[in-house]
Amino acid sequence: MPINTKFQTMTIDSERELTAKQIVIQCNMDTSSKGGVNSVCFLTTDVAITKAQALPRQVKASGQVNIKVMYLDGENKPESFDYISDFVEDIIDENVVDQMPVKVSGYVVDNDWEIGDEHIKIQVVIELQPVVVENREVNWLVEAGDALVQTNDMIVQKFVGYVDEQVEVMHEYDSGVRVDKILYFDNQAIIEEISESDKILKAVGQVSSVIVYQSGEDICQKRLSIPIEHEWRVDEENIVLCPTCSVKASKLVIEGDENASVLRCEVLVNIGGSMFAQTKQEIVSDLFCPSHQVELARDNINYNILTGGCQNVVQIVGSAVVDKSKEDVKQVLAVVPLYAGVAEVVCKQSGCGINGLVVAGVIYQDEKQNNQCLKIDIPFASDIECDIDDDTMLSSNVSVSDMSVKIKRDREIEIGADICIKLCGRKSKIGNGIVSVELGEEMSAPTCAITVYIVRQGESLWDIAKKLCMSEKEILRQNPHIVEKLVGGEKLVIYREKNVC
Repeated sequence: MPINTKFQTMTIDSERELTAKQIVIQCNMDTSSKGGVNSVCFLTTDVAITKAQALPRQVKASGQVNIKVMYLDGENKPESFDYISDFVEDIIDENVVDQMPVKVSGYVVDNDWEIGDEHIKIQVVIELQPVVVENREVNWLVEAGDALVQTNDMIVQKFVGYVDEQVEVMHEYDSGVRVDKILYFDNQAIIEEISESDKILKAVGQVSSVIVYQSGEDICQKRLSIPIEHEWRVDEENIVLCPTCSVKASKLVIEGDENASVLRCEVLVNIGGSMFAQTKQEIVSDLFCPSHQVELARDNINYNILTGGCQNVVQIVGSAVVDKSKEDVKQVLAVVPLYAGVAEVVCKQSGCGINGLVVAGVIYQDEKQNNQCLKIDIPFASDIECDIDDDTMLSSNVSVSDMSVKIKRDREIEIGADICIKLCGRKSKIGNGIVSVELGEEMSAPTCAITVYIVRQGESLWDIAKKLCMSEKEILRQNPHIVEKLVGGEKLVIYREKNVC
């Protein structure tokens, strides 16, 4: 009797990371008009990708590096400047196809400065990480009538598109004093939760803003937390998304009267990420026919699926002691995060261990009422519980949501920080499907009315079912003391009403 087979064509989409590329951005800032430079207090850098395009055998990425610096001039007065450097880079990969879906993420690896004669030389090292979406069509067996089959559920992932949403948030802060000059204004954005309901995705997060300003001779600081909430409709269900979040543009407007200034923060946030719809597809992984030999042809496919994200919010503490050659600390005027990054992610049994570094910049006033700068490194180690195993590829991100400061004895300044660590995983999968079935020679079926079978170590119930020419379900029905997971040594008793299979 022929086997009635049904094959189904499936398209499986998956992401592939290309080799990352590092580039160096340099700028030379002239401070002669401000009386030179005494010391650098704050240097923060970030990178924004403005365009990514797949071309034959390469990815072209365009972006901007944003540099913010606050320094003390030759008279020890605070000054600042912002600088934007554009770049265009080609990332070569022989397997890139023209117009294939691609995204590029940019990360600041390192930044440093050098003070020269009336100038500040700044160097920023950034890493560009391109990811392309590849698809492959497979024609696998999904049904086989008149045969005993083993089936598996396979996760099929379809690329829906890239999220590229812009959300504008605003907040007004009544300073209560006259603001003469904005010395530093920086923002970090993070998406804390993504939820899906009735084909609507909802993103919830916050913008952490830090403002350092001058009022008369005083240096003041304000930290703000501005909520983000955005919804968008999708056409698919079971959407998986690991969002990225960055500040695309920001503006700080001073309003109010000459006695009390109101600071209006306007921040444009970009929410991005790869969106996949995931479904389970039942495929036939093995089959046999009791009456005939069967020739099976198979096809394997290596792909990965997006597993979603997990996060952990932790408190970290670090400190530094003021050099003995300087005066004692009188008061801290401002403290801001300069850098936050993950150095290592180690997979464990129940999750991941994350090691990284946060760098904070401090402006303080000494006992002689001089302004001074100090940089504090805060290493951290944290564990995140999530469904991770050794074949999961991880991307990580850390952001600082709040900071506090204490002056301790022995000239020590202690910094506390609340940080949010996010992980996003892509798990490697191997799909194994049957692409053709050929019926071979007729076989002699077992003729014993009663068969006693001793399970060998390593044999599965399916292996035994093929040898005995009967279904797994029938074997379990006749041997209710047996469980599906065999260890070896179990005794099976098989009864047949007819001496045919």
